Amino acid sequence: MKRRATAVISVMCVLGLSVPALAGCSSSSAATGPATGSVTCNNITGSANFSPPLTLAGSAPDTLTIHLVSTGCTTSGSDVSKVVSGTASTTNTSGTSSCVGLLSSRPISVTIRWDPGTIEPSVVSFGGYSEDLAGGTGLLFPGTGHSVKVTGSFAGSDKGSGSSAKIFTTANETELLGACQSTAGLPSLPVSSGTLTLK
Repeated sequence: MKRRATAVISVMCVLGLSVPALAGCSSSSAATGPATGSVTCNNITGSANFSPPLTLAGSAPDTLTIHLVSTGCTTSGSDVSKVVSGTASTTNTSGTSSCVGLLSSRPISVTIRWDPGTIEPSVVSFGGYSEDLAGGTGLLFPGTGHSVKVTGSFAGSDKGSGSSAKIFTTANETELLGACQSTAGLPSLPVSSGTLTLK
């Protein structure tokens, strides 16, 4: 009876009919190593949060926390055929609580975790960023005169030197200035759209 049960479990595993109770099946969530090729993600949304909130006269050390999600990712020349989504997060403490200082470029390193989780995360290090008003109020990464480096998945053959990102907010300059001039300050910046390409 034991031999027959083992055989049945083996057949189910081969057919992809495994369930958690069947310990005889290997886990499909095991890491497969860095993904090759490139990935492009659209439909980026999320927020950048400032603590303390930014004001025009702010000068205190500030913590910037960014959390972004993209559900529109496609790969090219990769051993990964499908990426469901990417989630990017980072915490940066190199700035001050000045609204003007937000436009002063600073290095930012972002960790991107992918769905499915079998894809190893990507760590993207931008040397800086530039303001972009062409598509609304936004930022370009790595920005003019700055570099980018990618480790982990989708780093390509040159450590992701051709990678780039754009993020935009629905808040216009008048709204942002009003928040910066207020007593409460600017606590966060909503990200309404954007693109990311790692290659």
